[in-house]
Amino acid sequence: MAPMAAVDRLRWVSWLPLSGFGAILTLLLAAAILMLPGITQLPVLDREESRFVQISRAHSGASDHSNWINGPDAFPAPLVHHIQASFVELTQLPDNILPYRLASALGAVVASLLIFGLGRRMFNGRVGWLAALATLAAPLVVWDAKQAKPDMWLMATTVAGASLAWRMWRAEGARPLPRRDVTPLGLVVAISVLINGMALPLMLGFAALSLVLFDRSFHRLGGMRPWTVLGVALAALLAGFMVVTPVQDWSSIVSSFEAAFHMPFADEAKAPARRPLLHLLMLPIFLWPLSLFFFDALRLCWVDRDRSRMFLLAWIVPCWVVLEILPGKQWHHVLPLYPLAALLLASAVAEWRPVEGSPRKLLVSLWGILGGLLPAGVWMVWGHAMLNEQLDPYASGSSLWFCVTLGVSFFMLGLAVHLVVLGRAAAAVCAASGTVAAASCAFCTQALPGHEGVWITNAIISALESSSGRSPASPDGPELGAVGYSEPSLIFATGNRLATGLKAPLVWIQERPDRWLLDDGSLGTLPENLVLERQIRGYCIPEGKAMDLRLIRPQ
Repeated sequence: MAPMAAVDRLRWVSWLPLSGFGAILTLLLAAAILMLPGITQLPVLDREESRFVQISRAHSGASDHSNWINGPDAFPAPLVHHIQASFVELTQLPDNILPYRLASALGAVVASLLIFGLGRRMFNGRVGWLAALATLAAPLVVWDAKQAKPDMWLMATTVAGASLAWRMWRAEGARPLPRRDVTPLGLVVAISVLINGMALPLMLGFAALSLVLFDRSFHRLGGMRPWTVLGVALAALLAGFMVVTPVQDWSSIVSSFEAAFHMPFADEAKAPARRPLLHLLMLPIFLWPLSLFFFDALRLCWVDRDRSRMFLLAWIVPCWVVLEILPGKQWHHVLPLYPLAALLLASAVAEWRPVEGSPRKLLVSLWGILGGLLPAGVWMVWGHAMLNEQLDPYASGSSLWFCVTLGVSFFMLGLAVHLVVLGRAAAAVCAASGTVAAASCAFCTQALPGHEGVWITNAIISALESSSGRSPASPDGPELGAVGYSEPSLIFATGNRLATGLKAPLVWIQERPDRWLLDDGSLGTLPENLVLERQIRGYCIPEGKAMDLRLIRPQ
């Protein structure tokens, strides 16, 4: 009880002691603590990250566009690939997964700073700072920001578009806004289309319709000059494609437009879809710790009906409904709305009072249990690896450090619950963010990288390196052919040297002595001149199943 008594004596006056640039520095520090641990230890996670990094790597390694313009992707890649390629060249970091993931994490930082600015304009600096911190500490954001994907930059452009739309919508006056005031929104829309297709324009359209219903008039929408915004966006898109597309003929530019104006979820329509309303049901854990104030935020929206909260609802509700019913929806599809949802929930933090009564106590208890699932889940992953003798002592690191980080996570959780009961909601959000940071550190630096049964691609590469003495990614390394297992993560790990689609794999492997073959058992009994080098068992994350593979070499 001594630590809690010390907490009771603390005076959380001026809990935001830094303002302006100081507040930004605290957010940058929080981003480093939350995003960086594990960003290098985690192997390539899934197909989407593997394909994404391969395209970005082609940009940074290609001397001119003709090397890849006529390849599988006969159009310039989205803008985020150029951002990642430029980041690799600027930092001069090794061409592994790290620089591509750092560029993705930078998008999360930009989104948090933008939501901080929007919160200051809508409410006050305290609300904006809490919303930015909660955006960085949301478990789904922490997990996705450690992967090389366009989601974080789409989230940043969504917040930028919402900020510009808010500045335009709140402007009063009988005359339309000057064109110079609406031009930035058109540029942001164009950048977002170049990054991840039509996601932001669709959200902007749904928000505009909702605001028209809220105003019961088209007057304010007309004053925002939507046709000017559309014209600027199209002109910026055309200019961007003219720059990145070799001027060979108009067909290349037309194909570029077709590539950019795609439905953002069409490529994943065959992926295992989540059930309707599952995004909403998982929001309490994915947007923890601000999910505690969900009902208070809804009550304030209903009672006050102020312009700030109604504007946020106009963005969140229709877009969320559409995302719930789209085919092939995945967890990360709702990420662009998370900063806006965090801002809406953060606006209700100031209304929190000391907990009294059974309903509030039950709500706090459920909130604490949800937070406890984070470190408890990390402990279960670690325990599963130990019980099944699949814990890599080199990748998992020190057991003492693992216990310390988990202990810190549980302590910060208890501190957060205690502060919530006392009515100090803002301080509780900060403590809960520490829970997420410590649990994420233990999970991404030790528990998950050390679980050998999860990373089947790593097991394949390690077996091939130990058997051949060379890396398959090096130009003089062994050639690997695959039958039945050709995941993009394996293609990335072999430096795009993996041979797939072999019509006669048993003939192919015997043509050269440095060729190896990986199969899933479909080749049956091996000929006498081939040797089974290694039996590899592991879990394939994209397929969601355990696999039993064979590594074969010539005799």
